[in-house]
Amino acid sequence: MNAADKRADRDQVEGEAAAILYKALLPENAAVDRAVDVTVLDDPGFWRYLSLKWFWDFIEWRQWKTPEKFEERVHLVYVDASNSTECVLTRMYLRMASLGGHGYEDLASCLESATDFWRSHILRVRTAGAPHLVRAMVQAQSDARLKTANLRKLAKRVNRTWSNVVLDIYSKEEADRLLKELKVDLGDDSEGGPRGGSL
Repeated sequence: MNAADKRADRDQVEGEAAAILYKALLPENAAVDRAVDVTVLDDPGFWRYLSLKWFWDFIEWRQWKTPEKFEERVHLVYVDASNSTECVLTRMYLRMASLGGHGYEDLASCLESATDFWRSHILRVRTAGAPHLVRAMVQAQSDARLKTANLRKLAKRVNRTWSNVVLDIYSKEEADRLLKELKVDLGDDSEGGPRGGSL
């Protein structure tokens, strides 16, 4: 990584890399035989191979700020693909898939310091299977970023809605309308100032 990459928002860089990885695995407008088969994408060994053979430097840069963290031997979770939301490459792939794939590359990296947003409020919950809703949430967060507490309240409301509504068949308009309804009474929702977030 060059000096500019070291200063970059790591989650935004992960989003940009997610778009590149997704395109490499599932080329847009390519013949079916050029895309990686779904059985391969479902194989943790495939992701481990890619992680260790081709992406180790990126994964190390993405997850560890200091060598001491690396020595704690927690690195396996980021490469072994047993947990798809922790393994760096699988979560990159899932970020793009949750957005609906090709055509939404810009949304994968448009939010600053968005690690918690992607992992906790998209990838670890059913929302990841509803691309119109994911895109609406990303766009809403980009337009008027919610404070962490309000984002968590909104995410809880979305998760509760799944109990009674099949959100993965919502249209763009329906997803936008739902988010507006769920955001009512969240209080002062603009984060303002510097954007906080985790690694």
